[in-house]
Order: sequence, then C-alpha cells, then structure tokens
Amino acid sequence: MSKRLHQHLFPIIDAMVEDALEDLESEGEEISCRKGCNHCCHLLVEVSWEEATELANWVLNLPHSRRERFLGRIRKNAAEARELFLSDKKAHRFLKPADGEEEIPDHIFDRYFYGKRRPCPFLELGACAAYEVRPTPCRLHMVTTDPELCSAESEEQEYETHQRLEELQEQATPVIQAAEKTHLWGQLGIMVEAAYQALIENNLTTKADNNNSEVACDNGDQKTRVA
Repeated sequence: MSKRLHQHLFPIIDAMVEDALEDLESEGEEISCRKGCNHCCHLLVEVSWEEATELANWVLNLPHSRRERFLGRIRKNAAEARELFLSDKKAHRFLKPADGEEEIPDHIFDRYFYGKRRPCPFLELGACAAYEVRPTPCRLHMVTTDPELCSAESEEQEYETHQRLEELQEQATPVIQAAEKTHLWGQLGIMVEAAYQALIENNLTTKADNNNSEVACDNGDQKTRVA
C-alpha cells in the first residue's frame, strides 16, 4: 500500500467512533470500557493482512529484547489458534491466512473464548501495548453495559451492544474493505506471525538487491578508472 493504515484508515475509523460516542452521550449513554478492563482481549480477533502488517511493523521496530518477547507471545498465540482449528475440519482452511468469503464457524469463537485463557499477544499489564496500531475490530468493539458481563466467567446475562454501536460497525465495514488490497485475513496471531515473516524476507531481499547494486557500481567505477 502506498500509505500505511495508521495514516489514512485508522483516523477515519476513529472519527466515525467519535461521532458514535457523541450520539451516545446525547442519549445519556456512555462507553463502560476502561483501561484495565481486558475481557475482550481474550476473544478470537480476525484481522486483515494490512492490519497484521501494521502490527508486525510495530514489533519489528521494537528494541531487540522487547521484540523477542512479543514474537514469543505471537507465536504462542498462533500455535494455540492452530491447535483449535485443527480440532475441527471446517476450520482447517484458517490455519494460515485465508481469502474468500467463508467464515470461521461461530462455535470456534466460543471455544476460543470460553475454553481457556488465550490473551492477545499485545496485552501487557492489562492494556494494549500496540494501542496506536490496534486493528479495526478492537477500535470498534465497545459496550455500554457493566464490563464484568464481558467476562468468560460471568454467570449473569451477557453484555449488550448498543444499537448505535451496531450501526457504527455496519457503516465501518465498507470503509475497511476499501482499504484491503490483498483480501487475506485470519486470526490475529496467525496473521501477524505470517506478516512479520514476510517483512523479514522482504527486508533481506531489499538488502541483497542493494548490495548487488553497490557491487555493480564499484565494478563500473573500476572499469572507468582502467579506461
């Protein structure tokens, strides 16, 4: 893409969110999500290739020790998602970045969230470490009900999504789709792991091309001096 997502798509989505929040406020409603409330950070999150690349770039630019720590979390998260997908034939195609309109079965989402604690690899000290490049599902996921209702251990009625927030998600969908160029998508850990590897391979290729260019220039200079 000629521009990174955080330079054009994310600001648009954030502006749409702000409009929705103003509408809620005019109705006397407010978002109950707060820093430290991270039940939603244990959900199975689907992201596009472009969003995964944003997160992979964020990881790539971290200091070495912190980068390795996050890479370990990403690989663990991807491995756990693959283990779950392998347990159901209908989910096998999501073992790697997928394309097309086929969806991850609903019961897989339930098993991911309720089966065991699978925290997002970017969850650190109860908050998102990569908040500025968090994907659109995270930007759009908000509730107005008690945050404790979002917990997998909640025995009460599940949280509710305000109608205005549902409208927001519907309005944002075509905007998000317009920013997708590869149309690859999948579970967050699997996608970021693949995107990070693609970045590394691209960097190695670029470095090799630059070295070859430098060698060619040096040879050209030598020929000129000999002549």
